[in-house]
Amino acid sequence: MVWRTDKELNHELLEEMPGFSTNIDDKLQYAPVALVYTLGALGAKGKNNLFDRTALYLISNSLMGATVNFLKSNTYKLRPSGDDRRSFPSGHTATAFVAAEFMRQEFKDNSPIFGYVGYSLAGATGALRMMNNKHWFSDVIAGAGVGIASTRLTYFAYPWFRKNVIKRELNIMAVPLIQRKLTGFTAIAWL
Repeated sequence: MVWRTDKELNHELLEEMPGFSTNIDDKLQYAPVALVYTLGALGAKGKNNLFDRTALYLISNSLMGATVNFLKSNTYKLRPSGDDRRSFPSGHTATAFVAAEFMRQEFKDNSPIFGYVGYSLAGATGALRMMNNKHWFSDVIAGAGVGIASTRLTYFAYPWFRKNVIKRELNIMAVPLIQRKLTGFTAIAWL
């Protein structure tokens, strides 16, 4: 049943939009998290302070990344394009839904609109992955589930982690890094 639905949807997309190609989904997956930090910088009050907010996002993303990579490495599902066997689940979609649920969690007390915006952007990312012939519908649904579950689990467990593991404020120092063709920042953290 799932395989038939995947094939039928893929056939419809290819028939309706032959040759469709865009890379906007590569950027769109990060739009909800960019909005969270932009809204915070503009003064919108979120659920957590900047440190906790960032920790929650990084932990959620790490949990999602580990899950997605494990599944991709062990399911060997062929992409609709035939490019490789790393189709299941959609990592772009999982990343987008981590960010969408992160946005919803941070601003749900302000207004449900923030959640709708985040989930709309994440849904568009998943749709574009299918339109680009990179993923099947089931890959996108699984990616969304992994992303949402990773963030919800992190928000559930973080208060205990914060209380029992990070008992003091964390100090962070960022230093510019310039090497041959590499530029960026390196960070040093201590309690």
